[in-house]
Amino acid sequence: MKVALLSGVVIVIASAFSVGAEDAPAELGGSDNGARISFDSSLEVTTRKSASATGSLTVSPYGTLDANAVLFRVEGTIGRYRYANGDPPPLFVNGRSIDASALLGLQAAHENVTAAVFLGWNSQSNNISINDRENPTSGAKTGLKGLVELGFNPSDRILVQGSLSLSRANRAYRVELKSGYQFLPNLYAGPQVVFQGDDYFRQWKFGAYASGLKVGSVELGLAAGLLHDAKQGNGAYFQISSGLRF
Repeated sequence: MKVALLSGVVIVIASAFSVGAEDAPAELGGSDNGARISFDSSLEVTTRKSASATGSLTVSPYGTLDANAVLFRVEGTIGRYRYANGDPPPLFVNGRSIDASALLGLQAAHENVTAAVFLGWNSQSNNISINDRENPTSGAKTGLKGLVELGFNPSDRILVQGSLSLSRANRAYRVELKSGYQFLPNLYAGPQVVFQGDDYFRQWKFGAYASGLKVGSVELGLAAGLLHDAKQGNGAYFQISSGLRF
């Protein structure tokens, strides 16, 4: 039902294409006008002995990334983690994960608002060091995935962004919300909150981020904050990200 809801949003966004290319928005968060390809990556580590690296490639073959567009995206994440299972006495389980998706999306852009909806296929693989009968996510799973992304500039200096992803593979989900204030040209900073999980793990994060620092043609970002994991306990996370548009 959740993925069906995302399909309904696709229809709504598709109807927005009647606005026309002349209604392309002002730059959201310092994006580059005229870009058709975006490559984004991030590296995250936590104090709970987990780490992940993510990369995504988004292509707009018929228009720019800042306008009404059809979008193609491939994305992947590799990670490692550690948790204690519930057997007395508890044993520490080491795991490695691979998550890959291929998505087709529609984006509607009007003035200071953009909204994009993606649907596609998701594959997940979790390899753990011992046989943990309580962990149903072990092994390989595939399924339909939906993703919604929103961006909004309520004023010239304020940026609000949000995303929601749902996958039938392990019933995985991720919700991220963040807002930022433009302290310098293209440099935004502010709070962020993330909720994510699946059939076995549950986690939330609350912290702060800064994005838009330009090094040549690459845009860098930093984030850090507190986290709580239902299996790993409390801790902190640190993330560095990069983006390139051309």
